[in-house]
Parts: sequence; C-alpha cells; structure tokens
Amino acid sequence: MSAQDAAGGEGSTGARTPLEKAADSLTPVSERAASDYAAQKDRLREMVDRAMAGRADIETLLGGGSLRVMYDNDRNHVAFMATVFESNDFGLLARTLPWVYGAYRSHGYSDDYFPAVLNAWIGAVRRYVPAAHAAEIVPVYEWMLDHQPELIAAADVAAGAAAGREPAEQVRAFLGALLAGRAADCQEIADELTQRPEDLAGFYLDVVQPAMEEVGRLWERDEISVAEEHLASAIVSRTMAVLYTRLVHRDVTRGSAVVTAATNEFHDIGSRMAADLLEVDGWDVTFLGANTPDDELLKLMRKLHPDVLGVSVAMPFNLDHARRTVAALHEDPDLGGTRVLVGGRAFALRPESAEWVGADALAVDARDGARIAAAWWGTDPRDAAGHLPGD
Repeated sequence: MSAQDAAGGEGSTGARTPLEKAADSLTPVSERAASDYAAQKDRLREMVDRAMAGRADIETLLGGGSLRVMYDNDRNHVAFMATVFESNDFGLLARTLPWVYGAYRSHGYSDDYFPAVLNAWIGAVRRYVPAAHAAEIVPVYEWMLDHQPELIAAADVAAGAAAGREPAEQVRAFLGALLAGRAADCQEIADELTQRPEDLAGFYLDVVQPAMEEVGRLWERDEISVAEEHLASAIVSRTMAVLYTRLVHRDVTRGSAVVTAATNEFHDIGSRMAADLLEVDGWDVTFLGANTPDDELLKLMRKLHPDVLGVSVAMPFNLDHARRTVAALHEDPDLGGTRVLVGGRAFALRPESAEWVGADALAVDARDGARIAAAWWGTDPRDAAGHLPGD
C-alpha cells in the first residue's frame, strides 16, 4: 500500500496515545470468537463489498475512487482485524487507524465513508459469526464508530506533523531524481556517497529510507500515483543492486542468515537493506525478497539451517503471516538453533507486536539488525537475551 517499508520508517515514539488509552476499555476477545471471525473472513468481506457497492451514494463516499481499490481495502481490513482479535492487541488497532484514515481521506474518501463501512462490517459479523461470539466482536467495531472524531483528528495531526518535516539536502536530491524517474541521477548520488562497504549503512538509512518514507507520504496524500510510487521503488531496487555488485563481497566471518519479507508482504526494500548490511558484516546471507510462502521458506531453511532468520513486515495486516512463519520454525526440531529477528514499518507502529509474533529480537532499522545479529554470533540460542520492547 505504501513505500514506507525501509527497515523501520516512522512509527511509535513509545508514548501511549489518547486513542490507545481509550482502547483500554475494550474487552478482550475469546480465542473462539477470534477463530470464528478469521474462519469467516471471505464471507464477511464479500457481504461488505456487496453492501457498499450497492449503496446509491457510493461514488460520493469514495470521492470518485474505484470499487476495485475499495475491495482491496476490505480484504486488508478483514486480515488486519483478524490479527487484532487473535492478539487482543487493541493498542495496535489504535496506532494503525489514524494512518489508515489519513490515507483514505487523502485519496478522496468522505468522512461519511467510515461509519458506513463500519456498520456494514457489523451487519456482516452479526450474520456470519455465531451470536455469542459476534457479541464479543461487534463492540470493537462500535468502539471505532464511537471514536470517529478522535480518529479523524489524529489523522489530521499526523498529516500535519509529516508535512512540516523538511528532508535533508541529500534526501531532497535523491527524492527529486526518484520522482522524476531519473535512475541515472539516483545512481550517481549513490556512487558519490558510497566509496566503501561501510558507507552503505549511512546511504541506506540517511538517504534512501527517508526518501522512501516521503514517497509513501506523498502517495498517502494522493500527490503521486501508484505507478509513480512503484517507479520510485523500482529505481531504488536497481540502485541497490548496482551497489551490491560493487561493494558487497562474500567474506564470511560469521554465520548464515536467511532474510525475507513476510508471506503476502510485497514491500522488500527494508529486508534488502537488512540483507546487504548483514553481508557487509560478514554473514553468509540468502535474500528471498517479497512474499515467500511459509512452506517454501521452511523447506529452504531445512536445507540451509541458518543461524538467523530475518523477517520484514511493512503492513500491519501481514503480522499474522509473520507469526505463523515463526511458529512453524519453532515447531520444527531441525531448526531449533535459528534465532528470529524482525523489523519493518508494522513494528515501528507497534513494537509490542514483535513479542506476539514470537521473535527473539526487534530491529529498529537495518543497522540495528546487523548489530543484534553480531551480538548473537558465537552464543548459545538458549542463553541469549532478547531485544524485545521492555527488555
């Protein structure tokens, strides 16, 4: 959905927001209720799609946007809510909703769209989830309805704060070349700033990451198109590939690592940064890119027996995919020595999600991931201290 997957991005400051505090009033959902909701995801989504598409005012609600995008949003919504109910992490809900509202409103969605679609979800839950468990799910949707003014206000505050940031000069130059589609200029900037392998971290984190965060904000504010966002991501990937060929040499002094984006996660720039910096630091790295299916990932890991698995999650609705991957790894007796390192925008929004996913550590960015992995090297996985929030 956005380009803000560069190994972290903007997110939680650690302080609890007023919406998070308000979410403390929500009653945890039972395991059975969460399971029933997840089992009916397709039916719920299809009913909401039909209900919204059939409204006489749908064009006004969408601000001229397409039904196809709305259908994609509904698919992401039900996956995200299934994660919220399974984890009972209503703080994740409160952290994510203002960003979602801001993106929707920037793309022309009316403020009236939100109560309309939330009521459609309530109707679908009452139809397809058994009554006793629907009674647990519906109050969460009603909480969102009751807090519409606060959610919209929080979205406005976040948008204003983002708009007030002025990128550094090197970021502006790189961003300008990205948005103009000037791949050669981006490569020239990259080459000037990276003379040695050790220079990669600074270029990635101080230039590429903030530039891609700004690309994401521009998309969220509907100032650039999806095609322009994809162009920027493609140029960054090409630039990184050239730098990898020139600067990253396999001089293995540590162990092995597999780095991937989570299943269903199509943002892989952050995980590519992490893979490159691990390799610069002496790791034998296998980089898998985006959307590697769980079963195929596990097959490969049984062949490689890596010391570290790095998983990047940009979109909150993919946290459950990461959790299933980690659970499958922990259940495999042949992979007991593999530690799990996670990062990405989804964890920047809600660092506490790393513990729910089952990770051994959370990296705030690609450089931090290499630092954590280096600290692990040569220690017994059973004795290592984690780096999760609160440790």
